[in-house]
Amino acid sequence: IKLYISQNVPLNGFDEVKLPTYEGFWTKEIEVPQQVNFTREVYNGKIYQSGILKKTILFPQQTGSIRIDPFEITCLIRQRIRPQQGFFDDFFDNYTVVKAKVVSDPITVNVKDLPSPPEKFTGAVGNFSFTGAIDKTSVASNEAVTLKLTVSGSGNLSLINAPKLELPQDFEAYEPKTSDRTVANDNGLSGTVSFEYLFIPRFAGNFTIPAVEFVFFNPNTRQYETRKTEAYQMTVTKGSDDQNASVMSSYSKQNVTMIGKDIRFIKQNKSKLKPKGSSFFGTFEFYSIYVLSLIAFAIVFVLNRKKIKESANLALVRNKRANKVALKRLKDAARFLKNNQAEQFYESVIKALWGYLSDKLSIPVADLNREKASATLLEKSIDQNTVNELMKIIDDCEFARYAPAAFSGTMNEIYDGAARVMGIFEKQIK
Repeated sequence: IKLYISQNVPLNGFDEVKLPTYEGFWTKEIEVPQQVNFTREVYNGKIYQSGILKKTILFPQQTGSIRIDPFEITCLIRQRIRPQQGFFDDFFDNYTVVKAKVVSDPITVNVKDLPSPPEKFTGAVGNFSFTGAIDKTSVASNEAVTLKLTVSGSGNLSLINAPKLELPQDFEAYEPKTSDRTVANDNGLSGTVSFEYLFIPRFAGNFTIPAVEFVFFNPNTRQYETRKTEAYQMTVTKGSDDQNASVMSSYSKQNVTMIGKDIRFIKQNKSKLKPKGSSFFGTFEFYSIYVLSLIAFAIVFVLNRKKIKESANLALVRNKRANKVALKRLKDAARFLKNNQAEQFYESVIKALWGYLSDKLSIPVADLNREKASATLLEKSIDQNTVNELMKIIDDCEFARYAPAAFSGTMNEIYDGAARVMGIFEKQIK
């Protein structure tokens, strides 16, 4: 978003800023200086002072025509006032500041559908390379192994899902850890996204980890392309703590199947014989269990009484839950506030508010805008003043990011206000 101002217009600052909501797009902000730098530029044959207010990378999430709403900003213009009388009129001039609202034209983006995708395509669009690395191929049973898959290049990197990893049945796998190291600039979104898979082989043997395929659509070639890693051969030896491994190490857990119930499995644990006629009653174990049962009953009784007491105070319960939700949503904002990172703080608050409204109102972020959010909140009996406060917080965040010189609020006020409105919504919206 670029602003053009005639050379003879004395700009004094900015007042109100209304940014598009970019419905139908996933967005990534490009960092620009907080203070707008104006330079001379020829536009349509005229010389202007131009300055960049905002840069955003847009990734369309739907096909067809998508309309981007106009950008609105109120400029503060210094205007000279010359009195009609007075001896010193030629030496002393008075000035006043007037507001001038500037509105951009709406933009329509036509989004084409992708060709019929192959089976393993998950939505990656761009130009990428794909590599894999495993930290070890010879391990003992019950020893952790890490396989790292890395996607590098430019495109919708932050939207790429973790590739599916096929592992042998004897391996215990965990959810992959994602690392996003991307940079947004004028050329788009570039960098790397890595997925670290942690798994543990439980039995000894020789195993194969199949090659992993990554399918993406390349806009340059207009074709689907496939990259894949190599297959890994892994040797697992019997670990010292593997109590379940037998002499026949080739047997593993998938070899054991239920073939009948007529023969009982021989218990491997040691059995303890007792003299005939001996009784558990009156023993040390009996009294220990009895005392522990009384203590457990007392604890449950006290906790239950406390829960009943708190449930009776419905306002207390709702306040606790509301505050917890608000603080969780604003966790990143609190960290930026503590480190005095203003740009990241205001962006984090805006994302937290829109994300919260999307979840609370069951409206996708791509379909959420000011009008729809306000109307839905009012339908759910939220007070008009509270809705206005929410919109003011969003406006203040945008204003602080793109016109910081004229912004008079503080980050603490923004944070407290965001937590307060989310707390109100959490208590009133069921």
